[in-house]
Order: sequence, then C-alpha cells, then structure tokens
Amino acid sequence: MFQELFSNHLFAHLLGWILWTLFFFLLGLLLGWLIWGRLVAGLKATIADWEKKYKALFDEHETLKKKYADLEAELAQARKELEARETRIRKLENEKGQLHGDLLTAKKDLDTNLNLITGLTGERDTQATEILDLKARLKATDGHAAEIAALKSKLEAAGNSSDELADLRAKLKETSTKLGTTDKELHNTKIALKKCQDAGPATNTGGTGTTGTGTTGDTGKPDLLQAIEGIGPKMEEALNKGGVKTFKKLGNSKKGELDALIEKAGYNPGISDTQSWIDQASLASAGKWQEMHDMQLDEGGGAIAKIDKFETKLGIKLDHNNHEGGGGFGDTGKPDLLQAIEGIGPKMEEAMNKGGVKTFKTLGNAKKGDLDALIEKAGYNPGISDTQSWIDQAKLASSGKWQEMHDMQLDEGGGSIAKIDKFETKLGIKLIHHEREGGTGGNDAKADMLQIIEGVGPKMEEALNKGGIKTFIQLGQATPEKLNSIIEAGGYNPGISDTDSWVKQARMAAAERWQQLHDYQLDDGGGAIAKIDKFESKLGIKLVHKERGEKHPAPANDAPKLSKAEKEAQANAAADKVRAKMGTSIPKATAAEKDDLKRISGVGPFIENKLNNLGIYTFEQVSKFDSDLEDTVNIAIQFFPGRIKRDDWKGQALKLYKEKNK
Repeated sequence: MFQELFSNHLFAHLLGWILWTLFFFLLGLLLGWLIWGRLVAGLKATIADWEKKYKALFDEHETLKKKYADLEAELAQARKELEARETRIRKLENEKGQLHGDLLTAKKDLDTNLNLITGLTGERDTQATEILDLKARLKATDGHAAEIAALKSKLEAAGNSSDELADLRAKLKETSTKLGTTDKELHNTKIALKKCQDAGPATNTGGTGTTGTGTTGDTGKPDLLQAIEGIGPKMEEALNKGGVKTFKKLGNSKKGELDALIEKAGYNPGISDTQSWIDQASLASAGKWQEMHDMQLDEGGGAIAKIDKFETKLGIKLDHNNHEGGGGFGDTGKPDLLQAIEGIGPKMEEAMNKGGVKTFKTLGNAKKGDLDALIEKAGYNPGISDTQSWIDQAKLASSGKWQEMHDMQLDEGGGSIAKIDKFETKLGIKLIHHEREGGTGGNDAKADMLQIIEGVGPKMEEALNKGGIKTFIQLGQATPEKLNSIIEAGGYNPGISDTDSWVKQARMAAAERWQQLHDYQLDDGGGAIAKIDKFESKLGIKLVHKERGEKHPAPANDAPKLSKAEKEAQANAAADKVRAKMGTSIPKATAAEKDDLKRISGVGPFIENKLNNLGIYTFEQVSKFDSDLEDTVNIAIQFFPGRIKRDDWKGQALKLYKEKNK
C-alpha cells in the first residue's frame, strides 16, 4: 500500500515536472519566435535602407565621374589656351624688342642723316663757288683766240718787212706759249668741273643716266655684296638691278655713278659712303679679305666687322684677334658670374663668353656698340638689351661695389628685389636689403596676405608660412626648388602648382603694383575676374576692373587697326597737343633744368628721350599730368595704352619732386 502510494506520488510529481518543463519550453519558443521576428524585420529594414544609400552614393559617384571627366577636358583645353597665350606673349615681346631696336636704329640713322645733310650743304656751297670761279676762268680764255687772229692779220699785212715780221713772230711765239698754257688750264678746268659735278649730287639737276664707263652691263656671277659695310639686302638688290653684281664691277665704279644709281633706285645717296664701298670692293675682288676686315673695323670703330657674319658663306678664314683696336675682346680671365647682371641670363652669358667677354672687368670696359654687335652675331636682338646698363653694373661689380650694384638694380627695376640677391651666396658677399613700407624680408616680418596670389589658398598659405615664407618679398625671392620642397612637406603635390607664376605675382605685390598684378591674373587665368578682386577692400586699394570673358566684344576691339603711317600721324598730333599745353596745364622747362626721369618706374632711356623731345624734362611737369594729358602723352610717345596711369607716373613724380625740394 505504501509502495503503491509512493509510486503514484512519484509518477504524479514526475508528470508535473515534465508538464512544467514543456510549458516553459513552449513559452521560450514563443518568446524567441516573437523576438527573432522583430529582429529579422529590423535587419531587413536596415538592409533596405543601406541599399538605398548605396544606390544614392553609386549614382552620386557616377555623376562625379562624369563631372571629373568634363573638368579634365576643360583643364586640357585651358592648358592649350594657356600655351597659346604664352606663345602669343613671347611673340609680342619679341616684336616689341624688334620695334624698340628699329626705333633706336631709325633715330641713329636720322641723326647721322642730319649731320650728313649739314656737311653736304656746306660742301655743295663750296663746290658751287668753285664752279662759278672755274666758269669765269673758262670764259676768260675766249680772249686769247681773238688776240691770235689779230696777230695773224698783222703778219699778213706786214708783207716782207723783216723787222716788223721778226717783231710779229716774237709776239706770235709769246702768244702761242700763253695759248698752250691756257689750253692746259682749260683741260684741267674741265676735269675739275667734272669732278665737282660727280661729287655734288645736290647740284645735279639733270638725269641719272650714265655714259661711257657706266655702272651697267655686269654679266658676271653675283657676289655677296652684303659683305660690304653699308650695303644691306635691299641696297644689294638695287645695285644688282643697276648692273652692279660683282666686287670687281663695284670696285671699278665711280662714286658719281653709284650715287646716281642709288638715287634712281629711290634712296638718298647722301647717307651712303659709296667711296668706302668702292675701296672695300676693290680689296674683295683682289681676295684681300683680311685687309677688308681690318678696314671695316677701323671705319666702324667696333670689335666686330660686318664681313665676320659672312665668313662661312664666303668660304674664307679671318684672323679676329690680330687687329689693333678691335677684332675681339680676348678675355682670357677666369669667368665671373655674369648672370648677376640685370638683363643677362644663362644663354646670354654663354653667348658673351663665346664672344670673349667672361669677366666683370672686360664687360665694364667694353663699348656699347661692341656688345650690340656681339649680341647680334650670336643671333639675338640687341634692340631689347640695355647694354649700357650692363656696362655700368659690371664696372661696379669689378670694383667690388656690390651694394651700389644692388641699389642700382633696385632703382632701374622699380621693384623690391634686385637680381644680385639670388647670387649673394655664390658670390660670397653680404648685402643690405632695404626694407619696403608694408613688410620686410626677415622671418619676423608681419605676414602678408599670400592668398591674393593666384594658386595660393588658405591651406597653401599656412604651408608656406610654416616653411618660413610669410611675405611677398620672401615669396618673390624663393627658388622653385625651395617652394616645391615646402609644398611637398605640407602634404601637397608640387607638380600641380605653378610656382614660377607665384614668384612673378609676389614681386608685383611686393612692389605694390596692384593694377599690374590684377591685369596679370586676368591674362594668366583667362577669366573675367582676377583673384585680387576678392581682397580689394582688405588691401585698401582701388583697381581698374577690365571686362573680360563677355559674350560681346569689348569696344576697344571694334576700333580699326591703324597703319604705321596713321599711328605716326596720331602720335604727331598728340605731341602737338602736349606742346600746346606747355605753360598752361604744365609748366615749361628746359634741358638745363632736366631731372633724371629714369627714376620713375616704367621710364627707361628710350622713353626719357621721347619725353624730352616733347619738352618734358622735370618731375614737376610729370606731377602736373591730369587724366587727359596722361592719355595724350601715352599716344605721343607711342607707349603701351594706359601704362602711364597703371605705373602711376604722376604719383611717383610728385614724390620725387618733394624729395628734391626738401
């Protein structure tokens, strides 16, 4: 009984335990199913959300890829346009240099022509007097013929009277002797008269044709007449057309014949030394090339003879170092660093070295004409090189006056940085760098706003500051290597930064040439807005904003292009207007009161001479320019449009005038 009860109780207890366990198990499954279902639903919603985000990002990625491809195409196009602009700028610079050289040559030729005309006028007057005297003497010989006829009549009338006959014979003999002398004088007079007519083209009002031994009929193979000093391509062509094609024919010609030929071709024979042509041609036809070379050196007074250019074409060999007073510089000293001279770069230094100019001393002792000839022989245009400035700088360098040379470069360049600053270490010298108002070149200098430089943003400015470049002067003095290392150290790619442009812009900013910087950024960027425009207020400056990138052309482009003659007429009219204002708008001045106008930035020797020709000699006169007069003077001196205003000649002149009168 007890056992049965125990068994039933155990079974009931076991059954209850099983039922409770099953209950909790099912309850757990139910709860798990509910929780899992919610989790799965949440995960599905999250996945769907991420899929949407992924699709949006993928679409955005595709759009950015397309934009990137478009930007790459625009960048490539911009680079092409930039290269085209740079090519155009270089071409214009070359044309500018060539025009400058042509103008200098034309002025020199004009001065020479005026001197020759003055000399020829005096010579013509002298020859006219001599011709009148010779004509009078020629007329006087007519009386001797009448005297002889009278004596012959008396002789016939005398008959056989011996005494009278002897007397008459004696008189006849005396008269015949006089007649012989007179005939000789008559012959000499005719020769002298012919020579005067040949030598005085101004008195010859007849035709230009020649007789006898004329200059026509040269059928030989043409020689290189351009090797003659004074004969260029056009003159050679004129001589060939006139029948003078060989050295022999030219050497055998007469001066009067050549003058007539030149005049017939439309040139002025008064400015050509045709006798020298004949002498040179005689040497050339005889194969005396060295004598011809030395003759050209003696007559030209330079270090290079014209025949040197044609040495290869003529197939000859000349001695360039064996002539007293010229024929080469012969500098055998250790080469100096001529690149420290403002205006001389690596290639020009190489050309100077090849021409025998290797040291500052040799360059300082050279003549301007010799250097111009050396430059031209090397294939460069001497018209764009201020060789006189090279000589002056070299004299200071050879004397060890480095600081004076530094200051001279600053004065002539008009900026805050001298070229010699770059070579201070190489030359082993120490210079005093003058401080400019608004910043210095030291590390403790107040930082300039480098962000105005096209290509420099806030982060790049920070990187430059960390690299020790805080001012425009420091940036303008920096080398590309230094800038590239700073950019790379800042974590940027130096290959995409135009550091050369940064340096150029910084030099303009250091010199406070804000308008020039503005125009440079427009030209360089090709857009309608320069970066400096954004900082105009912060810098406290006022810029002239040019319109660029407009769909319609600017009005200036609609103006017809003037011919050279029209430009000259326009310049002459403007010059007359300027002279008319002397004593009213601006005070009168004389050459005796002359100031050094080259101290004004933008005014060199050539422009100063043009201003002097207008009657503008002093700082006071320039300081009185108003806006209209600035434009009129700009046209009169045929300078770059608006340059006088952009460089602020008036402001500079006023400052110099006040300094002068302190």
